[in-house]
Amino acid sequence: MVVEEKKEVPTAPPAPKEPFLQDVENILAADLADIYIKLPEEKKPAFKARGEEIAATVKTMVDTGKVRVKKILDLIREWLSMIPGVNKFFLEQEAKIKTDKVMDYVEEQRQVSAEQI
Repeated sequence: MVVEEKKEVPTAPPAPKEPFLQDVENILAADLADIYIKLPEEKKPAFKARGEEIAATVKTMVDTGKVRVKKILDLIREWLSMIPGVNKFFLEQEAKIKTDKVMDYVEEQRQVSAEQI
């Protein structure tokens, strides 16, 4: 009987993210490191993926010119509610703070792109 050795197929390193996406993800992740560490291992990938989806949604909104604050707030609130046992008041406050920071960043990027024209 011949046993085949499994050879690892080299994978390409992930493509670097756009600076806008990276910045929005950093805004969303700010002050959540301790909470993320305490998340159950099975929830971490879903939590991270959802945060990345929200950043992509914000980018799409900016690209199409249809940025809606309420939609961003709802997305962030829903994302933070994935944290088990999260305090409702913390959730609302953190969602509002993160939404404000994202909107400030979006406005800053609009001004930068307007200056380049």
